Amino acid sequence: MEEPNVEDTVYKPRKLAEETVKCPVCGADTLLEVYVHDAPVPGPILILTMKCARCGYRLRDLAYIESRGNPLKITIRVEESNDLNTILFRGPRARIRIPELGLEIDPGPAYQGDITTVDGLLVTVQEHLEPLCPTLENPKKCREFLQDVEKFLRGEITRSITIEVLDPEGLSTIYRAEKRNYTIEVLDEACRKHDEKTT
Repeated sequence: MEEPNVEDTVYKPRKLAEETVKCPVCGADTLLEVYVHDAPVPGPILILTMKCARCGYRLRDLAYIESRGNPLKITIRVEESNDLNTILFRGPRARIRIPELGLEIDPGPAYQGDITTVDGLLVTVQEHLEPLCPTLENPKKCREFLQDVEKFLRGEITRSITIEVLDPEGLSTIYRAEKRNYTIEVLDEACRKHDEKTT
């Protein structure tokens, strides 16, 4: 039996609307498109896309339509190269921790959530931290950390690291992962309140 094409499934994004708006960079008329996507893991997602034909400016925003309501803690263990391909759906209020590297990433006020892989997350960390190393209290430790990240990105996994996702709204989840390398834990209300106080 033939596998159904994505065009015939609920996973194909459905266009809700389109509107001509001004490009925020050059002012040219640009088409803004709004889609809804019933993603198989996190649920319905609103997708806004725009590309300016004149200057090439691109916009791609995500917004979750529903909240699961239960705070979650997702723990991903990166032990081998394949684990870098794990897809992470990170909710707009989810914090990231990497205990072995002493790193914590808090979402900014404008952060709307993201879909990325573990190696994509490490690339983002690398890009944001590299210019800050000379300004930190211990620049040498920062550079050593970036060297560790670079090794992981090359697939040179000499030690395991743990990525923790703490999401008070319960929107975050993972996809395309080995069962051995992750856990998803539902947190109670007390944990949620404690987590919110520490943000």
